[in-house]
Amino acid sequence: MDCTICSKPLDGLICSNEWCGEEHHECSNCKKVLRLDDLYDYRDSDLACESCIDEVTADRDRLRNEIMAEESAKTECFRGEDLGDSALGKASRKALARQIEIAGKESDKLKDYEGR
Repeated sequence: MDCTICSKPLDGLICSNEWCGEEHHECSNCKKVLRLDDLYDYRDSDLACESCIDEVTADRDRLRNEIMAEESAKTECFRGEDLGDSALGKASRKALARQIEIAGKESDKLKDYEGR
């Protein structure tokens, strides 16, 4: 594979020409190797080339919507409940203790989405 600027061979993803040294990256979708300036990033997702950015954007938005729906579903049972320091709130927290514990945990899907 050659540098997209000076046509010298790449050493990994960096140009082997000491005067160029341009860093290259792979499109996450089609695996095409391009300069970083020629790639797009959407919502901190993987880098994508111009021809793949629409697909990467749609995939990222779909995943984001799935995660938001899952996280919202975890807290659905708390809506309208008194979870404060009152006697009713304490009783509600005790009755919903398992759901509170589940809602407090981050899913692996969310961690992957955020890059952690």
